[in-house]
Amino acid sequence: MGNKLKKITDINSILLVNLGGIGDILLSIPALRALRGFYKKSTITLLTTPRSVDLMKDYPYIDKIILFNPGLWQKLKLVFILSRLHFDLAINMRSLTSYLSSLKMASLFLLAGATYRVGRDTNARGFFLNEKIPEDDIAQMHDIDYYFEIFKVLGVEGEGRNIDLKVNHEDAKFIDRFLLDNDVGQNDILIGINPGGTWPTRRWPIENFVKLIELLRKEKDFKIIITGGKKELDLAIKLVSLSKVGIINATNKTNVGQLMALIKRCNVFISNDAGPMHLAAALATPLIALFGPGDITRYDPRRISEKAVVFYNKVDCAPCFKVRCSSMNCFSSLRPEEISKAALKLV
Repeated sequence: MGNKLKKITDINSILLVNLGGIGDILLSIPALRALRGFYKKSTITLLTTPRSVDLMKDYPYIDKIILFNPGLWQKLKLVFILSRLHFDLAINMRSLTSYLSSLKMASLFLLAGATYRVGRDTNARGFFLNEKIPEDDIAQMHDIDYYFEIFKVLGVEGEGRNIDLKVNHEDAKFIDRFLLDNDVGQNDILIGINPGGTWPTRRWPIENFVKLIELLRKEKDFKIIITGGKKELDLAIKLVSLSKVGIINATNKTNVGQLMALIKRCNVFISNDAGPMHLAAALATPLIALFGPGDITRYDPRRISEKAVVFYNKVDCAPCFKVRCSSMNCFSSLRPEEISKAALKLV
């Protein structure tokens, strides 16, 4: 199959399926750039989640975007859309984390009707693929490299790891107004903190963030702003209530583009292993990344930014995929005092 696909004329339409988060989409951009350069005349369609649309809508590497929504009506609409279209090639971009996710992906590929089906074969779960890129649940390389490996079987070669992420003018203006409304001037030192994460196990304890903020404010009158999405509102409210110093709460007040503009404005950004961490690395904002049970090999931000500092305590049970954990030993050695020192150095 690989030899056939090296002829650009064989492929008129490509479906990329990436149902991951912002970080997953972001790390695919270098490979997408190479794919676009190789299949110059093909129509490239991305099937992704709503939270990733703001990130990808202006990229020239994608011609069309189809939304994957969780609701029943939205899924029926997706069935109708995919069944009407015909793709020569469908590519599974993300790891297949379970056999249930494999069945879901297989059904999407069946609806897409693609002759060629390429993608990750995580722990041999990619039974529906006819060109498979083997991988384990625990990564052996960075996710950027996995994306390149997927496209390599198509004859696509790419090496540039640059994530050409740009903040647009309107989003920058929105953040300028937002910060001015919260008494943050252009010369103020702004420290961003992202206390949330996909799962509770990916979150450094909230009490540690409270202590960290107090330590930073003792050193200097920094402006502290916290970020997050709708699902993290309760976490943000708790952090603000526990803190004895003033915090600007930007949780659920920005879209992805505005969040990018905010992160770009920060002198330092401190984040758990989550989407905003990857945004900060791509934007070259000085970053402190707090890793607990996450897969450091797959998502290490130092692979894309020279301004990233990572705090990580390797324990025997990490990486893991638990949503909840009674011990959280992986976070035990990450002390607020050390994080504060690192942040002050970056400032």
